Amino acid sequence: MHLPAAESRRPFMTSNTISEVSTNGQGSKVLYSTVQQFEHTGCATAVILNYVLTGTEHYSLENKTLPVRAKQYLIINQAQSFHVSIPYSKAPVTAFGIYLSEALLADVARNYQLPETQLLDNPFESAKSNFAFFEGVYTHDSLQSALHNLEIGLNTAKSRLHLPCQELYLQLAQELLLAHSYLTKKAFNLPAKKTSVKKELFKRVQAAKFLLDEAPENLKISQLAATVALSEFHFFRTFKHAFGKSPHLYQTQKRLEKAATFLQHESWSVGEIALAVGFADIYSFSKAFKNYYHLSPLLYRQQFSRIG
Repeated sequence: MHLPAAESRRPFMTSNTISEVSTNGQGSKVLYSTVQQFEHTGCATAVILNYVLTGTEHYSLENKTLPVRAKQYLIINQAQSFHVSIPYSKAPVTAFGIYLSEALLADVARNYQLPETQLLDNPFESAKSNFAFFEGVYTHDSLQSALHNLEIGLNTAKSRLHLPCQELYLQLAQELLLAHSYLTKKAFNLPAKKTSVKKELFKRVQAAKFLLDEAPENLKISQLAATVALSEFHFFRTFKHAFGKSPHLYQTQKRLEKAATFLQHESWSVGEIALAVGFADIYSFSKAFKNYYHLSPLLYRQQFSRIG
């Protein structure tokens, strides 16, 4: 959502505000948006992290539809075309659009690629560029703390972010590269000979993982495999190898984690929560929850509730 008008067709807006709240003057910047309705098609001029604070934004990347909800972020690679839409919302949708330039990412990356002696002898030697991150929606990883600091900085500053600009960008670039390195290791561990095949397989099973994160209903192996254009066994084997668990177990655990959040923050009954996260009945939900957390839903709520 956070691209200048010069990079796309004129966006449609209703009571919207998009403002630059930080820049390092070298191609990296942070935009803050608060919008009620928005539609935009563009092409990224830098690596973009779109971090949603409230509400939901809907992105389309390479024929994939990706909803980005509050406290989630989306990675968009440089030169990637995309479309974003936000249906009319009475409560404004707020988000950060964080642009990280290739030069900034290269400067941070070289400190992990080169030996210490080379960093001392040739402090300005160029390093790898043309970064290609695994695009998608992310929630819990090392980048979250840096994004949270960004949110705090905006809330405590009157007109500019509280953190020094370059320090902010270096921290974000570092955490992004470390998170990407972790995903790359997962991809390289997949059972394929060619690196290009490993990366493509990981992209496909990760796309299936995003579907499992969002789907309210149980998705069959056949549905997931067809969606990412793999045979059923090839998909099942690759998914389990990449994420350490079967698709069914992954989806079940995600639902239980979402249920735990509801138990902490909502006053809904256990039955209502069971239905909200996709379980057919309270019995199967309670049994699965106790197996995973070693506490019944009611005892979990008593110990960890943050209501009131």
